[in-house]
Amino acid sequence: MKTTTKNPTATREAFQAEARVLGLNHPHVIRLLVAEPEMIVMEFIPEASTLQRMIDDDLPYNWRRFAHQLVAAISYLHANNVLHLDIKPANVLVDSDQRCKLIDFGCSQPRAQPGHSTCQGTIAYRAHVDP
Repeated sequence: MKTTTKNPTATREAFQAEARVLGLNHPHVIRLLVAEPEMIVMEFIPEASTLQRMIDDDLPYNWRRFAHQLVAAISYLHANNVLHLDIKPANVLVDSDQRCKLIDFGCSQPRAQPGHSTCQGTIAYRAHVDP
């Protein structure tokens, strides 16, 4: 988790948001192993890269396969009351077997009762709602 923010409220909210995935287990969602004050531990994915790096480095990838995996992950999260709210290529890990894992739940909210948050997600990837 990033700790460089100057806003302690945002840091606290991000930690609480990350903890929402504790106990969830899906092949395309990073597993949170420990969530304690000031510390989170997630599963280690050896030889992983972000999808953003693959795009930036112009590496080949099967976008249909990745899309299928990410839809499965998002469906699982929604069924378990979690809205990610910051899905972007930098938040997708890809392992050496071309399996995706959705990571970084620092902006997530409960699906049943989303509320106000200091986390805004990444502007370029946010959904837009007309007034």
